[in-house]
Amino acid sequence: MESMRDITKRSLPVSVDREVGRVRRYRRAWDSMEGVAFVSGHGVSRLGCSAWVHGLRTHQTDNTCRQNAIRRLVMSHALLHPVSRPHVLGLGTAGLDFLAVVSSFPQPDTKIRTSEFKMLGGGNCANTLTGLSRLQIASSLVSKCGDDVNGNQIAAELEADGVNTRYLVRKAGMYSPFTYVIVDAQENTRTCIHTPATEDLLLSDLAPEMLDGVDLVHLDGRHTTAAIQMAQWAVDRAIPVALDVERDRPGIRDLIPLVDFIFTNRQYPGIFAPTEATLTDQMQALLRCGRATSVTTTLGSDGAALLCKATTIKPNTPNSVTQATSAITTELLHDEQLVLYRCPAFPIPDGKAMDTTGAGDAFIAGAIAGIVSGSPWEKVLALGSFVASQKIQQLGARSGLPFRAQVPSELTPTGPHSGHS
Repeated sequence: MESMRDITKRSLPVSVDREVGRVRRYRRAWDSMEGVAFVSGHGVSRLGCSAWVHGLRTHQTDNTCRQNAIRRLVMSHALLHPVSRPHVLGLGTAGLDFLAVVSSFPQPDTKIRTSEFKMLGGGNCANTLTGLSRLQIASSLVSKCGDDVNGNQIAAELEADGVNTRYLVRKAGMYSPFTYVIVDAQENTRTCIHTPATEDLLLSDLAPEMLDGVDLVHLDGRHTTAAIQMAQWAVDRAIPVALDVERDRPGIRDLIPLVDFIFTNRQYPGIFAPTEATLTDQMQALLRCGRATSVTTTLGSDGAALLCKATTIKPNTPNSVTQATSAITTELLHDEQLVLYRCPAFPIPDGKAMDTTGAGDAFIAGAIAGIVSGSPWEKVLALGSFVASQKIQQLGARSGLPFRAQVPSELTPTGPHSGHS
């Protein structure tokens, strides 16, 4: 990795304010960054942030002037405000989504036309890491795709959003995974037809060193043999593990006992514990399965429910109860050993809901950002709900994922990287 000094020595064709000598202005501009900025084709995420640069707009043409200004910006901010971000390593799927918007879902043996079509990056784990990167959580992906054109686009989109792809295995001669997504504009539903990769991650594709400097491991339930190994290594290092589980894939029940934070869709708790009568009882069965401290179930327009052990609850600070979290309800269960939180869906303006593809991945991104930042459960849920609401207003799994500066100030992840234990 290039040093800070090496980066700032390069010729950087970025426009800056005319008052290039005012380092104070540059610091303010740096602090307002969001998303991903490109400097001579290189992501500013190398400097420890993932940001589109806002506020540095002028018509300066002298390259030396630009270079000196950026050098002052980078070096002065780095010395006085060293960057320290939580780091999430994700192991799971990355692919392409072919999204076709139709006026209504087609009947069998009919022909219809799309009103809109897009080809965008997809895959549960890759989507969640993209959301985390836009929230300025450092993210790295362990996955496998082909060395084909689709694989090139998969890698390029992730890198453009600041996700580290050095552990993305490119298999020669293999087709990259992809999904056809039919978006029904009338019912606001989506139907996915997935073509997986022909080979999972192998144990030989992994190394314990991948966990160096990692604060949390996120698994999306794919590549389960590799996921179990990664989770075991993480447990040995006392690194918390999150799991997104949607269905009973081979090996998934051997993986669940190794994780700390479980995220499910509405259906999976009933699949896991079919003899339990209520969703809460089904979530309790998951919580009893191993080392997990929380189970979160997303419920679509009904919001989300989170069941946790009472010992994981963080005391609220005077400013932690906000308009965004005040609607969340709590219920004590089993002699106050468990706490059930219910969070309503973040409101979406009428007519703005467009596509639910990747909404669960978006929710998990917001929730994990809260967890690794040490937020209380109410804020974890509210942030997840907000991120999902923004995603739903755009087509595709990633287009609507918000940048950190778009997050309401009361929900912005802050604080230590201690998470929940």
